Amino acid sequence: MSLRFKKKVDEPLIFEGGSEGGFKKFSISKLAYISHTDNHAKVKEGEDLIRSSKMIMEDFEGIDKLLEDLGTDPNTGIKDFQATKAGRVEHYGTNAFIPPKIKTLYELIMENFEDTINLVLLAASIVSLAIGLIKEGFPEGMIEGTSIMIALTIIIVVNSGNNWISEQKLAALVETSAKQMIGVFRGDKEAITIDIQELVVGDIVEIRDGMKIPADCILVEGQEFETNEAELTGEPDQLPKVPLNQDNYKDGSIAALIGMSMCVKGFGKALVIAVGENTVSGAITKATQKKSEDTLLQKKLAVMAEKIGNVGIACAVLTLVSLIIRTGLEMASIIPCGCGNITVCVAEPDCTPLTFELSIDNRLWIDLLNTLIIAISVVVVAIPEGLPLAVTISLSYSSA
Repeated sequence: MSLRFKKKVDEPLIFEGGSEGGFKKFSISKLAYISHTDNHAKVKEGEDLIRSSKMIMEDFEGIDKLLEDLGTDPNTGIKDFQATKAGRVEHYGTNAFIPPKIKTLYELIMENFEDTINLVLLAASIVSLAIGLIKEGFPEGMIEGTSIMIALTIIIVVNSGNNWISEQKLAALVETSAKQMIGVFRGDKEAITIDIQELVVGDIVEIRDGMKIPADCILVEGQEFETNEAELTGEPDQLPKVPLNQDNYKDGSIAALIGMSMCVKGFGKALVIAVGENTVSGAITKATQKKSEDTLLQKKLAVMAEKIGNVGIACAVLTLVSLIIRTGLEMASIIPCGCGNITVCVAEPDCTPLTFELSIDNRLWIDLLNTLIIAISVVVVAIPEGLPLAVTISLSYSSA
């Protein structure tokens, strides 16, 4: 039997042909497609027949034939489980989901340097240290640069510490939520209890009200069985599920169970047809796992940092240009030697004229260096190192 469905764009669960003997007769997506949410709809308007029920009874030739193809007994579970376990895991996968990535402390520390303000503060501290040591020497010249560095260190420690604690809580929550025990039949009419992550395709599981469906399944036995799939489909209604047969499958009956939906009433046995990432919930989880975006506050701080930086750079450029112009005017003898104020210009006594002589003591190069230092100082002074520190400490207290 070769089954082919047309593949849709970005639709990982729709299958395309291929068959093999034994329990490997079906491809992963072939079985998973039965419980796909698209197949909970009616085949045609005006008819009661549900797509998933049509697939089970017509394409897969009924529940009994599907059980036979998967090497499963409805009462005792997988035949010769130990001999086929490895092959089932290799072919159909395990019932485990990819957990969200838990960031390391190093990653959390480095994330701080993705913030524009923190990068500017780092540059400002380095420049302040350099300027301070050049102009005032050690240790007086280190005061301003060191204070900015201390503020930046506190920001990084508090931010990284808070985020690391949150990551550890998330890891613990993921580990706890992934644990669920289920009754499964493994070669005996008495069910044994195992972790749901040990389930494989072909297992027969016991499900009762109050339990989450451990994987995508097909109900093979059940009484007054109803599920709620609101977490996955958004539909709040309780859906009755019944084992299918030739007499009822065309009247709107549904036997497909979506993994991670809730059994809210009744009890029954179900055949596992898809596990882990190949389930509907697995596909949803995989599609929704993406890098977190910046918060509104972070975006506003980034905009503020950019504006402050632009104003600081503009002021620095104007300062640099004005001082260079003053130097040029002096070299052209338009203003007296050593004139510090163009509006009230008085020549300084013992002033050394500006020349292009390549010498460390040449006043031209000293004045240009001082001009550059003043321009950089304007940028450094414009940076509000207290702002991100205040925001970080406020957020740490609010989240404690």
